[in-house]
Amino acid sequence: SSRIPRNGMYVWVLALLFAVLLGFVIGFVYGAPAELLLRMGQSYVLVIVFYFLIVASLPTILDLRALLWGVLIGGFVTALTVISGLGTAGIDVAERTGGLAKDPNYFAMAASVSVAIAVFLAMSTPRRLTQLALFGMSGVLVWGLVASLSRGGYVAFIVMGLLFLYRYVGGRRVGLRVPVLIVAAVIPTFLPESVVERATVFRREGVLDTSIQNRLQQYERSFEFFLDSPVWGVGLSRSGLSEAFGGAVRRQDLRALAGGHMGYSVIHNSYLVVAAEFGLLGLVPYLGIIVLSWLGFSRVIRSKRWVPPSQLTEEHRVLVHAATMMQIAMLGVLVGSIFLNAVRFKSMWLIFAVAPVLLSMASVYLASAQAEVEELPAVGTPESSPVG
Repeated sequence: SSRIPRNGMYVWVLALLFAVLLGFVIGFVYGAPAELLLRMGQSYVLVIVFYFLIVASLPTILDLRALLWGVLIGGFVTALTVISGLGTAGIDVAERTGGLAKDPNYFAMAASVSVAIAVFLAMSTPRRLTQLALFGMSGVLVWGLVASLSRGGYVAFIVMGLLFLYRYVGGRRVGLRVPVLIVAAVIPTFLPESVVERATVFRREGVLDTSIQNRLQQYERSFEFFLDSPVWGVGLSRSGLSEAFGGAVRRQDLRALAGGHMGYSVIHNSYLVVAAEFGLLGLVPYLGIIVLSWLGFSRVIRSKRWVPPSQLTEEHRVLVHAATMMQIAMLGVLVGSIFLNAVRFKSMWLIFAVAPVLLSMASVYLASAQAEVEELPAVGTPESSPVG
């Protein structure tokens, strides 16, 4: 039967929900559009409900694998639509598309998570054909990520690759470093010119790229809002809305009052959005969720050290692989969150939900292994003698 494993992270999730509800009230008092408040507030509530549903619906590793297969297939199909150019539109310096995901930047972050999932599934199956299929899907996802022209996605994926090398290569398999470095050095030579230009051009005619200018001004705005109201923030959605429509934006930047009937401009940084709109009441719980999730994955990874080699089961090894790849995926999302407002990003909340699930499963295996060790008779006792 499904049950929610005990974990202190839930307190922080509920604390974040409280901050969101308070932010809703503040936004309503200051006259932010009810339609916008309802839409944004509903999305926060739904993603937190999604979190608890995932936690309660994964009693076994088989359930987790089934869920991850679903996420991977969805990411793979979306990557195909990105590669095909579905929904291409002129954005910034080149033609870009997010395919079915609509936004290329969010697709790139989701694709990184899907790649990590594919690697875990390949590690946890003995079937060669399945492994080949999974690596093929990974290749398509990486191709789609490259085609998205998301600089933040590129940075996140590179950081994920570095953590993967540390976890799985490190000092134990020095021989693997050389071919990996060769591949990493050769790949850029095969990239399309549009990708190289997008990844390397930050200035045009001595002026910062427009996208970078926008973000820098958004970051400045978020700091101003946080300093103005550091405890409970300026309210839900008001950090990107002009004062004329009940928002908190007092001066125009490159996007604050441009486009749309309300001139809505999202701050492209998850941490600054939370700080600006919900203050410390939201930022502390949000960071707490992140830290506890990371530590939870780390505890599962280290759990294999606490089990005698003879008691380490294949199922336990699979859990360690799952925790490792989910932590790598989490790092990609955390890095991507520096460049996007991903506070309500479902892939991130899926990773948050998997952390207490894996920790609970690992504790069961540890308890079982410890019980078996305690039941073994001590060497030299009559019970341990082969002679009856």
